[in-house]
Amino acid sequence: MKKGILFLFLLITALAFSQTPTRPTPAQIQQSGAASGDVLKWNGSAWAPGTDNAGGGSPSVITPSQITADQDNYAPTGWADATLVRLSGDNGVRAIRGFSAETSGEIKLLANVGSFPIYLAPEHSSSTAANRIKYFEEVFLMPGQSCEIYYDGTASRWVPYDVPNPGYNTPGKSVYYDQMPTRVPTAVGENFPLFIWGSITVLNTDPTSTIPFMSWDLNSGATASGGSGIAYVREQESMSYYGGAHIVAKAIIKSPATLGDATNNYYYFLRIAGNPSSGFFTQNNSIGIYYRYSDNSGKWWLRSTNTSGTSTETDSGITVAVNTEYTLTVTVNKSLNEATFFIDGAVVGRITTNLPSGVLCGPSTQLEKTAGTSARSVYVYRFIGAAIAP
Repeated sequence: MKKGILFLFLLITALAFSQTPTRPTPAQIQQSGAASGDVLKWNGSAWAPGTDNAGGGSPSVITPSQITADQDNYAPTGWADATLVRLSGDNGVRAIRGFSAETSGEIKLLANVGSFPIYLAPEHSSSTAANRIKYFEEVFLMPGQSCEIYYDGTASRWVPYDVPNPGYNTPGKSVYYDQMPTRVPTAVGENFPLFIWGSITVLNTDPTSTIPFMSWDLNSGATASGGSGIAYVREQESMSYYGGAHIVAKAIIKSPATLGDATNNYYYFLRIAGNPSSGFFTQNNSIGIYYRYSDNSGKWWLRSTNTSGTSTETDSGITVAVNTEYTLTVTVNKSLNEATFFIDGAVVGRITTNLPSGVLCGPSTQLEKTAGTSARSVYVYRFIGAAIAP
């Protein structure tokens, strides 16, 4: 009896599955009225277009022409439907500063199939707001690398994810220094990439409940003038050359416990400079983020100074606070026509005038006292320099 029931169940199951064809015939496709690209589903009696494309659809691959200039609102032929975009650029290390907006949640894979670096420049005003890129730093695609981006309809931005070179640490034709504090060396022969200078000795500070990491203490001492600074690279003091590479300076710091005032004034900067170990506030051939009580109403100040000492100055809009951690980043592109400034992962300004000339340069950071005898300190948790060449 049990065998008979089992046989009947198997027979019914087989008959049911036998009514569902594995694939439609050409005649059935024509009868279904389906359009090109539709997914066909068996409705029990005939093939018909599916109600969704879950698991279906075909990839679309495009290979745009070589990028020979920075791109705004980038939308090469076939962009709207593309799932894979095969990019290539020339030796200018070109930027893509925005992509044509698409449906929220749409994902595209960008692949650098060329011979030179390409980078994505976030929050660039040259692209329409809804076409811009949202990220906390520039995203580099070196030759042979790829990166996915998705469109966030709520933020109205393209967002890169799983980027290949976080923190500007790229492979190939590039240099990268990322020095986290250790005991400051005293002998020239030690393998240490930093150049250290100033009238006040750079100190080391052990972690505390309010200073979470070992840090370098750039301090003024109890003097009316003087300070200390660090730069890349030791001995030569020059990491790269303006116009020869995309150059980056980055520092993670904690601001002093007391801001400057008319009695105790000081300045601090992170910058790229033609003479990195010079501590003058205005340095020819320099680009940086600055603070000084007597300038810009106590807010971070963005400055570029050309070879003759003429500066362009831009307000970051961010007031410097005491005992506050900041991540500061300064970059200048290879074309030497744009400097970009980030504070805590947000673009706070760009400068395109009075940029440096083509000279040797390197990143530096310094605290310098100009008035008063009360000591001040900037704690440096991390100091990064990078140069990415074609």
